[in-house]
Amino acid sequence: MPRWSCCVLIVWAYGCGVSVAPHADRSLDDSSLDARADAPRLDAIDVRDSAPVDAGVPCPAGQARCGSICVDTARSTDHCGGCDVSCRAGANAIASCVAGACRVACAAGFGDCDGVQSNGCEASLVSAMHCGMCGRACTGDTPACNASTGECLRICSAGQSRCGVRCVDRQTDPSNCGACANECPLRANAATLCVDGMCRSRCQPEFGDCDGDASNGCESTLSTASNCGACGRRCAAGQRCCDGVCASACL
Repeated sequence: MPRWSCCVLIVWAYGCGVSVAPHADRSLDDSSLDARADAPRLDAIDVRDSAPVDAGVPCPAGQARCGSICVDTARSTDHCGGCDVSCRAGANAIASCVAGACRVACAAGFGDCDGVQSNGCEASLVSAMHCGMCGRACTGDTPACNASTGECLRICSAGQSRCGVRCVDRQTDPSNCGACANECPLRANAATLCVDGMCRSRCQPEFGDCDGDASNGCESTLSTASNCGACGRRCAAGQRCCDGVCASACL
């Protein structure tokens, strides 16, 4: 056979092989092609997607995580016994958390006499209705309550008058001077007194009322050269005031 004939035969056979392959591909179902195209490759799956979420730094022993903080739920008034369990107190009361349970304690001088926790400690324990404790009423021959001892008082003794629930001497009591609720005002650098039912002030040591104006109290220091030991006592030129005494030099 001539050499050119062999070449033609080889080319023809190759062309037939090329024409068969496309025909075989078209015989495949279109849905199977799509399925194979959409299927994920095993080497493309990120195994990190199945890792657990980071829970953060563990809280110390005895504490629990509430949001972003670690708290002791046995003592926290905002998270008592569990997260967001808040202990609340009403009027004149103090809330606390003890062993994971809310507790409410009354402030000094007050009591929860009606047993209703929502309104706190509503009763004054220095009143005639609750003197020193809930339910102790001062009536009959003991109509008043002693605010300092929490005990019912008998009728006020001679020289005393009843002001509210107290027996006082209105001649000497700065809070009830001359009349109930007449409180003597405080003055600067002075002690407040009630003398014969009149408000008075007594200057503290080293201070004096040198301008004679009681409203501003004892405004002057008695350790200066112009007021040495007493108002208006002036030291001579060249002298100094030493412990209320004029001298050339302080020892």
